[in-house]
Amino acid sequence: AVKVTVTGGMDFQSVVIDPSAVDPDDVDMLQDLVLAAIRDAVAQANELNTDALGGLGLGGGLEGLLGG
Repeated sequence: AVKVTVTGGMDFQSVVIDPSAVDPDDVDMLQDLVLAAIRDAVAQANELNTDALGGLGLGGGLEGLLGG
């Protein structure tokens, strides 16, 4: 329902929200979906960085900075 695009350098490119996920009576759910999408995007970018750097990636350091 929510898709976040981020580069390996942690530059957030876009947020796309499926209109069906927007319910004015349930803003909390949308907030949770956005947060989950951001965390997933960061995890995927960290994984790509780790793979690209042969295990010397940025790993948990960035997740800690972003509250993950």
